Amino acid sequence: MGGAVKRTWWVWWALVLVASPAFAQPRRAVNGGSELEDDSLWARSVGSRRVRRQGTVASLGAIEVAAGPGRRQPLRDVVRAVFAEHDDMTTRLRGNRGLIGTPTTVDEAYELDDRVVVVRTTRVNVSNPTEVARAAPSLGLPARAPRPSRLTDLDAESRAGLAAYRAEALRRPAGDPLRAAAERGEEALLQAIEAGYGETEIVDTVVFPTTEVASVSRGANGTYEITPSTSTVASATATRTTTSTSTTTSRTSSVTPSASTVATQTTTATRSMPSSTFDGTRSDQRNFEMLNGFTHTRSWEWERKWSFPSGYLKVGASASYGLGVRIPIMLRATMDPTHMVRRGMPNEDWVDVVVNARTLDAGSSHYTATGLPNNELFDNDEFVLHLGFGYKVKFRALWKNWIDIDEYRDLIDESRDFEPPLGGDWQEVLDFFLPAELTHSSVRIPAVIEGSVRAGVRIDARGELALDAMGTVASRSAQVSQDGGARMNATRMVFDDQGEAHTFRIHIPSTNVNAQERSVGYSLSNLVYTAELSAVPGAKVTLESLVPGFKGHSWSTVIWLNDFRIRLGETSFSTHAGTRRTVSATPGQLTYYTDVNERVVLPPD
Repeated sequence: MGGAVKRTWWVWWALVLVASPAFAQPRRAVNGGSELEDDSLWARSVGSRRVRRQGTVASLGAIEVAAGPGRRQPLRDVVRAVFAEHDDMTTRLRGNRGLIGTPTTVDEAYELDDRVVVVRTTRVNVSNPTEVARAAPSLGLPARAPRPSRLTDLDAESRAGLAAYRAEALRRPAGDPLRAAAERGEEALLQAIEAGYGETEIVDTVVFPTTEVASVSRGANGTYEITPSTSTVASATATRTTTSTSTTTSRTSSVTPSASTVATQTTTATRSMPSSTFDGTRSDQRNFEMLNGFTHTRSWEWERKWSFPSGYLKVGASASYGLGVRIPIMLRATMDPTHMVRRGMPNEDWVDVVVNARTLDAGSSHYTATGLPNNELFDNDEFVLHLGFGYKVKFRALWKNWIDIDEYRDLIDESRDFEPPLGGDWQEVLDFFLPAELTHSSVRIPAVIEGSVRAGVRIDARGELALDAMGTVASRSAQVSQDGGARMNATRMVFDDQGEAHTFRIHIPSTNVNAQERSVGYSLSNLVYTAELSAVPGAKVTLESLVPGFKGHSWSTVIWLNDFRIRLGETSFSTHAGTRRTVSATPGQLTYYTDVNERVVLPPD
């Protein structure tokens, strides 16, 4: 009895897990016995991924999908436009005299974390192919009866498939056109299928991305502002890359290690401290990978499948593009000191934080550390310009495969690496040269010379970086100051040279509480990179001699006309969508002893 109860308990838990949306394996709904094959767009897009919600377009129509940079639309509106041709076809089929029964159309919608997949299926049973083809050409039926095929036209594989299908057709309801043909024999069934009789199904599948993308807008002053998506921006406490130094510093002539470090030492000593002294030791240095700029990346996929009794034709298309400017930034923050002890009368203390900033041509570790989504990496290029297109064709007829094509090609790939400038001098960022065919500047004189003179443009820039620095004491906001300036809740730092350093001071309020420990930390946020852009026209010359005696001689040069520089204005780049906007650390510890007779346990000298 106990074993039976235990087995029943496990069965009930298994049923709960299977029924739960978080654990359920999404399955393609079967309409009329036709199921999508494993390599369908639905299988690739949903597959074994976790489905958040599953329903129809009517039930999930309020979901907003990304319809373009900075633009979102409800699913129901997008579907209405995308499936307009499909809906028109079903409208034309309603009431058609060439059908048995009425057409059936079914919607399926699957919401995943980053996309919505919609499948629309229409099924008809054809009794007069010519009549149906006239009303709805997109169904793919022949407009007029083809030349009848013979069994002798089929190979062994198709003959075997026909024989198996005839057994199935004989079980169809009375009055079904394929059952009537099967009763007349295999050849009659073959000719009926070839003419377009029987059940035909169209399945359209479209993938709609739901993840937000950044938007670009031109301000009143002519500069461009990049606004990252608020739904995908993450703030994180940066602890990924941390390097600590053991350099000891102090604000007094006599240095005594902090009591807060006792737990990390192997031996300790006990001694009294003089009244009213401050002691600080150690420093803490950390690197923070940041990313400003934007990446527009969109992709779409569409697939249509025509199913008929002896096979199917499936056609799919997909495209993707990437456009972006990314500014990798490395921040280095050094707090000095981090371990502090004040003994005696209350007094205000402070710590200094030195911040270094530089931009760089970054690698994969930097981009990944910022939290940039994998689909936006684009080989870690700082400038992204990419367009690709793919298509698929799969044809199965007469119970055998005839063609299976799956290709994807990069149509445009002008993405580049570059080091974003930081400083007042013009720095080359990118250059482009127009094809000679476009400007009709190819040079070819048979047996004399060939080559081209290509027009081009070079983009130069100079930039600066600004950020907010804030301090915390005992997990509360503390006042900070920079370069001896006024105290405030946050200070704005501006960097206009690679590796430039600025120092801000965190002011620690005094306390008269004996043996109190107070943590000290900082945060860096609101990074804005501003670049002034200019364009310099130029030309690229490539010529090769074809003259006998000078064959193999070639000349090439690039000339830039700096005096014709065109100022393009300033462009500001905020934090890249999907990456961390704030980094913080709390490496400092200050301990107060107001009792002069208090004995403090300290590490040895």
